[in-house]
Amino acid sequence: MAIRPFVTWTTTGTFNLTCTSSNHCGNGPQKFQVIEVKPPATTATLLLINTGRWLFSSQVPALSGYQWYRNSVLIQGATNASYYASLAGGYTVKFENYCGSGPVSNTISFAANSIPQTINFPVIPNKTYGDAPFVPNATATSGLPVSLTILSGPATINAQTNLLTIIGTGLVTVLANQIGDNVYDTAVPVSRSFTVNKATQTITFPAIPDQDISNLTLL
Repeated sequence: MAIRPFVTWTTTGTFNLTCTSSNHCGNGPQKFQVIEVKPPATTATLLLINTGRWLFSSQVPALSGYQWYRNSVLIQGATNASYYASLAGGYTVKFENYCGSGPVSNTISFAANSIPQTINFPVIPNKTYGDAPFVPNATATSGLPVSLTILSGPATINAQTNLLTIIGTGLVTVLANQIGDNVYDTAVPVSRSFTVNKATQTITFPAIPDQDISNLTLL
């Protein structure tokens, strides 16, 4: 009677399998095969969140990937942990691997296509060391607040108020960002540079009165 061997896999990975036939008269030929054991389809449900039109998925399990959907239709090529939803519709995501897809995430919906916006960031005039802190004038066509950061140079900026403080001399470069919201697109960032010049200084040196040679101390 023929015996059918079986293998129980306890972990994923690549395995070299050797099968040898034998009976009371000895061993028969051997068969070699390389087997790759893949994980089952994940059962984890994703949490989908958004910042404006940017959608972010929870962490993918090992050996799995992402599948993004709009109105339950697969979005071709959308396989990253985040997705920019510029079109109207309901968005979901699933984990997927070689053995299939996991449960669908929660849905985040947008009623209309996103609206483009731009940043208006006028040239910043050069400054002199010692000038008072100031707020650079950057606005967005959407009316949403613009955030400023220092890319380089001797200055700091308050993330809540955009108040820029000069702390040295040289070239300062400031970057303006507006990430958008559920209606407006993320704006293209705009940078502006200005030079902080050295402050002028004066020396105060009062006149020295005539001295008596017997006065050995000069004050």
